[in-house]
Order: sequence, then C-alpha cells, then structure tokens
Amino acid sequence: MGRATDMAPALALADRLDALLKAGAPSRHDDPGAYEKAIAALEAAVTSADPKGRLDQDWQGGVLRAFGLRASSTTGIYGACRNWVRQVRAKATPTRHPATTIGE
Repeated sequence: MGRATDMAPALALADRLDALLKAGAPSRHDDPGAYEKAIAALEAAVTSADPKGRLDQDWQGGVLRAFGLRASSTTGIYGACRNWVRQVRAKATPTRHPATTIGE
C-alpha cells in the first residue's frame, strides 16, 4: 500500500473490526458459542473486504493478513485484530518531519 488514498479500503476494514471488537469479545472458555460467532463475524469482515485476507489462530496466537499488511499477537485473534487496526491507522496518518514545519 502506498499513500493514504490507497488506504481507504484498509481503513474501512479497520473501522469495522474496531466496531466488532468494541461490541464485545467473548471468552472462548466462558462462552464458546458466542466466541465462535464473534470469530466468524471477524473472519467475514476480513474476507468480504479483502478476498485474500485471512485470520489464523493456533497455539502460538493469532495472525491477521489483509491488504498486504500482517499483524500478530500471542494473545490470539482479538489481539491480532487490534494490532492490525493500530497498524493501518498509523500507516494512513501522514507523518511530517519536524524540519518541514518551520515557519508554520
């Protein structure tokens, strides 16, 4: 991905994932059914936004790949999604070198 204009689809997915996470992240152990539904909703959001996008989880944690960006977390899928959202928003925010703001 290049500049902020190229980041629009990734930002839209980031907003969707953020909303799903804020709606509640059930525990796999406390409520397995709700957990599976929440994971399915996250997977559906990823694959509908980016057909090549993937959410994976194993004993080492979770990984989210979408729009050429990858984020992982040892805490699982929820952590990987949070890290991916953070990464997209950071990359979409133009950074300016302090020397370019002289005189502003």
